[in-house]
Amino acid sequence: MLGVSFVLVLSAAALMPGITEREYAAVAGVVALWGLARAILSTVGIARLKGEVHWTDLWFYGVAPTALYLAVGGVAVCFLTGCPWAREALAAVTTAALLLAIRNEWDLITWIAPRSEKEPDFEGRE
Repeated sequence: MLGVSFVLVLSAAALMPGITEREYAAVAGVVALWGLARAILSTVGIARLKGEVHWTDLWFYGVAPTALYLAVGGVAVCFLTGCPWAREALAAVTTAALLLAIRNEWDLITWIAPRSEKEPDFEGRE
């Protein structure tokens, strides 16, 4: 959910009337730092669960988001320094973030759904 929230924040800020490049850089910078911190925590946490997770989990929940939020940070720097291709970089990074979020949410729901019938509810009943 955090990834989708970040896509919405970046998109809403980009559509905000009158936002300056410097202000957008601040929004993207906050998203980059917050996302990077969460992605690194996920990478470390998943790496510690050797044998308990699917091999793709580390890559799609840890490594890819880490690279993505580094790229968001790069976009923030581009806006801050006035790079002529900052808007194109923003479009590419936001699209990549949306695709990764959709992939991860689809992966999560396809993992949860088959277990919902077998797992006991909160009161211990099946």
